[in-house]
Amino acid sequence: MALRWTLDKVGTIARTVQDCSLALSAIYGPDGRDETVSDLPFAWTPGAPSLAGLRIGYVQAELIDGPEHASREERSRWDARRGVHAAALDVLRGAGAELEPIELPNLPAASLYSVLNAEAGAMFDDLVRSGQVRELAGKGPNQRANQLRAARFIPAIEYIRAQRVRTLLIQRMNALFANIDAFVSPSSSASMTMTNLTGHPAIVVKSGFVDGMPEALMITGPLYDEATILRIAHAYEHRTPWKDRHPNL
Repeated sequence: MALRWTLDKVGTIARTVQDCSLALSAIYGPDGRDETVSDLPFAWTPGAPSLAGLRIGYVQAELIDGPEHASREERSRWDARRGVHAAALDVLRGAGAELEPIELPNLPAASLYSVLNAEAGAMFDDLVRSGQVRELAGKGPNQRANQLRAARFIPAIEYIRAQRVRTLLIQRMNALFANIDAFVSPSSSASMTMTNLTGHPAIVVKSGFVDGMPEALMITGPLYDEATILRIAHAYEHRTPWKDRHPNL
């Protein structure tokens, strides 16, 4: 279900990067119904799979260093994933990109979820007030029905202060792209929560398999620059076999 007017990420799941671009071409831009959509152009044509001239950051703490505090089992799983991550970075270098380690903005993005929960609560306030919220499947303490109920108890002052921190987060995320064209991370990156709040686009591609299941590489770019992350993802996809490999289900 669409949960928030301005904070949901609308995207497509497709077989290839080019298919994602075709779907985006069909859905981007104003439709006369949603006034929050920006009227900005989108254009991308697949070209030679070269990344020459691009500077790509990689989140070292998430792709190379790994978790500081982890059990032996978690560390073992991480070591297997780290090899996949290192190989992915080598592919990008081989395509001509200049890679450099980066750090994500040091702001408590996860603590700003009051912003997301408040907007969801406002969007579904009629559902809560009517009692129809009881028909939702998730009824646990932190599942959807109770999240929507609890949203009414978020203090206005906390919401406004969270929005002020969100503004700082947007500024620092934009500043991150002053020196790089895009950055790569795992799909579980802390940047996922950050970009829920800042709006920066991302695309996810398979980067290998660990224990029979696919690992993912997420490529995040500047605001309204989907063309750059599509270019990077297309070059990566062209140089790897992963798009045609699937887990045994």
